[in-house]
Amino acid sequence: MKSRCKTFLLAIFLMMVTAIGIQAQEKYEYAVITYRPVTRNVEVSINGIEYKTIIPPKEKMKGAADVNPALEEVNKMADDNWELFDTGYSIGDATMHSYAFFLRRKK
Repeated sequence: MKSRCKTFLLAIFLMMVTAIGIQAQEKYEYAVITYRPVTRNVEVSINGIEYKTIIPPKEKMKGAADVNPALEEVNKMADDNWELFDTGYSIGDATMHSYAFFLRRKK
């Protein structure tokens, strides 16, 4: 009988620890900002639901390597509690390379 009681109490304890661990996981929203210097469009995708394209004014563009329009959007989102947690750079042919900025914020 003692063995059964110990097993039962151990099972209850493990279930409680698991439940606490599941609740402790932080939930995040994710966003990706993509910038292609050739098209000069900043594309923002949020949670796989919201999508927008930002076309910066031509007078703001300084050259083919100017990433400032994307960084401006990263800074705007940072002001709205988004955290930049990774970046990426894709190299294709001369017309396809792009920059990516990965952001998240707690729900």
